[in-house]
Parts: sequence; C-alpha cells; structure tokens
Amino acid sequence: VTSTKGLPATESELSGQDLFATFARMGFDGVTGRVDFDPITGSRSPSSAIYHLLNYVEDEERSNKTHVVFKEEVPAFMIDGEWRENAPITFNDGTSEVIPDLFPVDVNTNYLSPGMRAGGLVMCVLVLLQALGFSAWTLKLARMSGPASRVV
Repeated sequence: VTSTKGLPATESELSGQDLFATFARMGFDGVTGRVDFDPITGSRSPSSAIYHLLNYVEDEERSNKTHVVFKEEVPAFMIDGEWRENAPITFNDGTSEVIPDLFPVDVNTNYLSPGMRAGGLVMCVLVLLQALGFSAWTLKLARMSGPASRVV
C-alpha cells in the first residue's frame, strides 16, 4: 500500500499522473509568500509570483573620473501575471529606445579545407595499415619462435 500525505492509499505503485495531479493542486507558503501551481502546466501560477526587472545604471552623483558607481532601479515588475511599468528601461547605450533587431550572426564553422581533410584521412589510413602490418609481423615472429616463448 502506497500512502503519501494528500494522496489516497492504493494497492499499486504511485503513478506519474497521480503525482503530477496532486502536486498541481497543492500549494504552500514559501519565503516569498504563497506558492500555487497551474493545474494544467504544473508551473508556478503568476498570481502567486512577483517578478522584478532590475536595471543597473550609472549613479552620476557617486561616480567620478576614476570610478563608476552603479545603482539598481526597478523599471518594471509583474504582479498577478501582468507587467507594470515603474520607470523607463535604460539599455546599454544609455537610451530607452528598443533596438528593432539583432545584428546578423556570423557563423564560423571552423571546418578544415578539403585538402587538409584529405591529408588527414590519408595519414589515418597509413597509420591503420602500419598497425595491421606490425601486428601481422609480430604474430608471424611469435609463431616462428615456438610454443615456449608464447605469453599466455
């Protein structure tokens, strides 16, 4: 009999579906407050979470020519699944203007040139042939020397 707090006692093992269903309908009081879960996805319910968007900007009053001091701002936060703007977001260029698109990505696949690849394959074949040749030569010498010198 499997019995866990909040779960019915059953004759069989606890299934994943039963565990998920029980987990999704349960909640608890955590460090940040009440934690509830979405019964469909199992993720934390937005109504029980508070998210802050932090923005670190230069503190012009405390900065000088040799040191830059940053201050933390909270330009936006999410409560009950809705983002609320508190102040404009400052981007790296010092403006609040959203850049419409990212720069194109330059992909360097670091492939070897066809000549280098062919040279590497030829060297691999030579090494394999040498290994096979030396193995055959060693086996031939072992057979020629007789049974007394064989290693078991």
